[in-house]
Amino acid sequence: MMKADTFQSRRDSARDAKQKLLESFRTAVNDPAAEQRKAERQAIVQARDARMAMKAAEERRIAAEKLAEEQRLAAEKEAAAAAAEAERQAARPKVINAAKYALAARVIADMKPRNHDRDQSRKSA
Repeated sequence: MMKADTFQSRRDSARDAKQKLLESFRTAVNDPAAEQRKAERQAIVQARDARMAMKAAEERRIAAEKLAEEQRLAAEKEAAAAAAEAERQAARPKVINAAKYALAARVIADMKPRNHDRDQSRKSA
């Protein structure tokens, strides 16, 4: 004979299934192996966070070193440019004086005596 499928039997069967499901969760919560797995996962998360913090600190250190190196190179370049400009400024009066002297010498050399041609024509006549 088959058992009659009544509302009461279906309700009892659903209640029993619900009780079994709740009991499985209760045992899972109190399970020492589950607690151990949870602790292991927590340790893994903490280790990952520590590694990420160390990596971020290393990246910040490298960025700071790179910035310091760039600043040092820029300062060296600026100092070299300033030294070259100072040297150019120091040499400028000498160059100007030499250029003026050369120009004056060339002008003087190119000059003809004023009456040189007239004097030559008188001497030949």
